Amino acid sequence: MNRARESAVLRWSGTCLAFLAIMAGLAILAASHPTAAYVVTLALPVPFLWALLRQRGQAAAPAPWVAGLAVLAFVVLARAGGALLVVKEALPFRPELGLAATGSLFPLVALAILWGERTGGRAFGFTLRRAGLQALLGVALAVALQLALRLPNIVAGSLDLRHADLLAALRGLPFELLALSLGEEALFRGYLQTTLERRYPWWFATVLASVLFGLWHLPGALWLYDPRAIFATVGFPFAFGLLAGVMVRRSGSIVGPVVAHAVFNAINAALM
Repeated sequence: MNRARESAVLRWSGTCLAFLAIMAGLAILAASHPTAAYVVTLALPVPFLWALLRQRGQAAAPAPWVAGLAVLAFVVLARAGGALLVVKEALPFRPELGLAATGSLFPLVALAILWGERTGGRAFGFTLRRAGLQALLGVALAVALQLALRLPNIVAGSLDLRHADLLAALRGLPFELLALSLGEEALFRGYLQTTLERRYPWWFATVLASVLFGLWHLPGALWLYDPRAIFATVGFPFAFGLLAGVMVRRSGSIVGPVVAHAVFNAINAALM
């Protein structure tokens, strides 16, 4: 193994080990101090995001699409492995496991870009250019998707907004923005789709990233025994991925998809 390849292997191994360490640390903290773990999860992306925004976008390392797929494979396997252990009752079903998996996802992407790819975050959509406009478009997309999803209930008159829990939506929005949505959009749109576009046409990269985004949600459907519910669990994220991928393609920023993702989930929390 030559020196350059050996260095690359060490960088990527270090990135994956850092991800596991962050995930394990959050899980342990959440088991005894859930409030502290929640605060750490919200604070953890901030220094990484600051570092990414300060980095200039420059040429990435050779064959970045391989690295992108390797990162995704590692994360999906880690998530699926944890879900399988829960299904087999080798691990108890505990919310802190999900908190750790989502809260450590964004630092993994940041480490991969800063350390593994050796390139600036702006090359992967980490930019505040026209952030206000992108955020408004994200809110509009989230509302439009919610209306489309709940159209049958609206037509039937069965959607009762009087019982909507707005406080639950507001409480969950910071976590949705900084941990869950930022991490998932950073990985699938900002990192994976962008790296795939360097080798394949943009539409193919968008479709492939969206398919993988849908499959990413499959472990969460292992407890569902209704095929239609499983299809919706995978199919709706796929459709969202297509729209979010087009937003990133047109704007060069992940701000819109991050806001759309977070607001959509927050509305779900309010209407549950």
